[in-house]
Amino acid sequence: MFEVREVVWPRRLGHADFCLRPGELMALVGPNGAGKSSLLALMSGQYEAGSGEIRLNGQPLNRLEPVAQAQQRAWLPQRVTVPVSMPAAILLTLGLPWQPAGAVVEEVVALLELEPLLQRDVLTLSGGEQQRCQLARVMIQVASSPFQGPRFLLLDESLQALDIRHQMRALQGLRRWCRAGWLGVLWVSHDLGLAYEAADRWLLLQQGRQQGVAPPATLAQAIDLSEVFGWPLQQAECGGRQRLWPQWETRHD
Repeated sequence: MFEVREVVWPRRLGHADFCLRPGELMALVGPNGAGKSSLLALMSGQYEAGSGEIRLNGQPLNRLEPVAQAQQRAWLPQRVTVPVSMPAAILLTLGLPWQPAGAVVEEVVALLELEPLLQRDVLTLSGGEQQRCQLARVMIQVASSPFQGPRFLLLDESLQALDIRHQMRALQGLRRWCRAGWLGVLWVSHDLGLAYEAADRWLLLQQGRQQGVAPPATLAQAIDLSEVFGWPLQQAECGGRQRLWPQWETRHD
């Protein structure tokens, strides 16, 4: 389990208290500046909170060695640059302190349809193609880890640059891994419709404070999401399922 307990990071994150469970895909949602990236930076071990505690599989995160953290948790930040020219195939396992199984690499390459890109220089790839390669890199990290317990993946707007086909393929693959019980995913998304459809639970932040953690339909009933996001949103049935839709504003000229 990945536990965030009574965490406060002055001037960036006012309060967060929740747990990410293995087996679930959780969407981290909230307006710009709500503290989503700050929360993931704390959970990645990049920074330490001002108060509270973060525990990874029962151990304080700040007491785990970097390799132990890498075996249990992978993180893809919002902005990642490739500093040097290299084939995309090299990027997929760059920096791993262990040799990933070939079958894992092949599974992720097939899922994200990277085969045509592997021998190309990453600097010649489009933004979306580079993002697919970066996503594959962290997916390979968690799937090939020698750690035998639950593993976790933190994704900061990591699907935003992907076209709809590759967004859905990535989400379906991640959901399949979650359903197998060994992986928990925390995914920052501004696509509320997709997050409503795909996530098991939402973690909602607003102005640096946690507003709720619940299945999206439950949260939408308990909290006025239109007020939180500053735009009219409506739950409606489509194809026999409840979905969340942004509404066109009615203008009176």
